[in-house]
Amino acid sequence: MKHFSYLRKPLWLSLTILTGYAPAMTDSSAAYIHSDVTKLPDAFSQGSIHFPRPEGLKDAVNFWRQVFGDWRAHQIVLHDDTHLGVIYDMIEITGYIGGRLSAEQQAIVDLHKKRLIHQLNDLEYLLHKRGKLTTKLQNLYTLITRNAGRKAIHEAAQRVRVQRGMKESFQTGLETSSRYNAQMREVFHENLLPEELAHLPHVESAFATTARSPAGAVGVWQFMPVTGKRYLRIDESMDERYDPILATRGSAKYLAYAYNKLGDWGLAVTSYNYGLSGMLRARQEYGKDIARIVKDYDGASFGFASRNYYAEFLAICDIMTDLSRYFPEGIDYQPPLSVKRIEIMQKMTSGEIAKKYHIHYSSLAELNPSWTKGAAEGRIALPANTVVWLPIIIPKEDPILMAAKGSPAVSAKTDLSNYFQDYFINDIFSWNSHEEFPNGLSEGLIAELSQKPALKITQASALTTPNHISSTAHEVHIVQTGDSPYTIASKYSVHLHDLLILNNIAAGSLIQPGQAIRIPLIIEG
Repeated sequence: MKHFSYLRKPLWLSLTILTGYAPAMTDSSAAYIHSDVTKLPDAFSQGSIHFPRPEGLKDAVNFWRQVFGDWRAHQIVLHDDTHLGVIYDMIEITGYIGGRLSAEQQAIVDLHKKRLIHQLNDLEYLLHKRGKLTTKLQNLYTLITRNAGRKAIHEAAQRVRVQRGMKESFQTGLETSSRYNAQMREVFHENLLPEELAHLPHVESAFATTARSPAGAVGVWQFMPVTGKRYLRIDESMDERYDPILATRGSAKYLAYAYNKLGDWGLAVTSYNYGLSGMLRARQEYGKDIARIVKDYDGASFGFASRNYYAEFLAICDIMTDLSRYFPEGIDYQPPLSVKRIEIMQKMTSGEIAKKYHIHYSSLAELNPSWTKGAAEGRIALPANTVVWLPIIIPKEDPILMAAKGSPAVSAKTDLSNYFQDYFINDIFSWNSHEEFPNGLSEGLIAELSQKPALKITQASALTTPNHISSTAHEVHIVQTGDSPYTIASKYSVHLHDLLILNNIAAGSLIQPGQAIRIPLIIEG
């Protein structure tokens, strides 16, 4: 377990409000959801041809499209947990909207839910006794029968569930996912799997790299320890569950195996949540009909999350194909990771890797989130053949980078490894090697580097602003949780060392949320 992990519920659960009973409201008015809110998109057959879309899942997919793409965090929906086409009420809470509702906000939701349960009980009782329905109960009867049939009235009061809108959290996940999306899709492409599977972390974790569920699942792919050890490397030096790209490789292996066993993507995707053995039992009972399994299978622990997992995934796929409709204001995507993958040929510590590739060990650890605390701090060596991510830092005016930005083909074919080595040594290493490597450099490394004609090694104790950096900044960045000097430099396409010098930040120092960071303005010429 990594030291910077924190407890986090699965995404759908963290924004679901589990409400209890409260006294019924004395107000006789029933605030049922308006007809314009229940109007759902008709385009059910969109998305990839690989993933089946039985008619029985239509209401569920439409429901989750609204949860992720339309309903916001201040909008609370009361609905039937089995017949997701039955949406009773939308409560719009006011005041501060945080991750959790305040006690006052929760009380309002509880009262709405209790009143609805009371009315559903009255409706079932009066129908059983052939009593006369009030106008409000008649409207409730029409809503249920129109969307789920008359049988759905039986025990409807026991199926009332509360769901909070997730549009903002999904948008945040979209912004983060752009750091990894291209590499994740490439992993599935290489394994001859549908690339849309790269959307699954939106359901699992909203692309929070440090996500940890109460059950012990971690990372954007939410691998449990037992499953993780089957498909990933987990030992004293590494836990690949925390690396979005390495974990994607493990997920691709699992999903390929699950599809081979189950023969259907609806079942294989659902097994990612429910487990392969459970879905094999469900298939034995109901075949490959995922809609019927969702409706009728009563296996142990096959609850709301498992029954809705595939529908959530399909809803995410639909939104991704029509982002301009759901987010017309656009998405503030984070820049893709500028990294390259190497494999060390011998046992090495993080400090030895940092010295060999001329990067501070703390920056190296940021790029390699799978490293345990001991490995990141250099106390535990990484075994031979370990995959290591290194940065590719290129001046933003460099013609190779500009060509790569303009053409995916150029980006894919350009070999930047030697360029990275030369640039890093000739530019970055010339600034303050004493601060970067406080333990000093070995004589062999100094001799090796000194043979480079442009190399300048200095033991300066203070940072000075280079001539090509303006003493003023064109923009100020306010540090957010999770920011680091490296991620900020990447976001604004500036040199990391320029950013550190301008802000008088020592290499390896921590920055705090709320801190103002000046962005370097590069002087031309």
